[in-house]
Amino acid sequence: AFLNPAAGILAAADEQGLVRGWDLESRRPKFEFFAGNTPVLAVRAVADETLFTQSKAGLLQLWSIERAGTEVGSATRAEGSVKYLADIHSFCKSVLLRPCSSYGELAPIAFPHGPDAVGLWDTRANMIQSLVSPQTSPTDVRKTGACTALAALDFRYLCGAYEDGGVRVWDIRKQWPLTIQDLHTEPVFGLSVMASSKPGCAACASGGADGCVIISKIQGVKEEEQARQTESSITETGRMPIQAAGK
Repeated sequence: AFLNPAAGILAAADEQGLVRGWDLESRRPKFEFFAGNTPVLAVRAVADETLFTQSKAGLLQLWSIERAGTEVGSATRAEGSVKYLADIHSFCKSVLLRPCSSYGELAPIAFPHGPDAVGLWDTRANMIQSLVSPQTSPTDVRKTGACTALAALDFRYLCGAYEDGGVRVWDIRKQWPLTIQDLHTEPVFGLSVMASSKPGCAACASGGADGCVIISKIQGVKEEEQARQTESSITETGRMPIQAAGK
């Protein structure tokens, strides 16, 4: 994660829990600290001097970076921050939800929570804001398995993929997904989304254990508050079989 793109500071972590910030110009570390004693799954820059870390064991933390001039600096847990255990051992990486123009502001974080839900952490208020569900309603009893991949369209719309091969789209102000599409026959492990130039649309790429990369079109998102909300949908537009190296 780039702590500050203009400054050229890149933060990375390893399996021992060490987080290190590199100055890409001098190729030397600017700070380092341990985020725990388990592998760090994700590092996110939530503001110019604040990092978020997610461990493989589900431990979520915010850190304030402390610079030390020419020496290697460190970090302390951000003021008011708490360690939060997401109650799941997962390879699903957390994502930030923010408009592209607000890099310097603390952004909400979406993370896998419990057996199948997705949590939303309000980093400004330092609290779990809400949970969104993979089911369509309280009476929906389908077994989805765990959330395996997350991708944010912007500060309002979130996409999630699951072990059941399905992809969901949420408006994070609502608990239930706007739309669900069973794109894959096996768990989805890769998910990427990109806003389209056409209002209310986005492109989605997903890769699953079924050996397919699927390109889809998402409709009914990013509508203006005053505009009439169109029905949301995910439509497959193409697929490509893939084969693991060595097979």
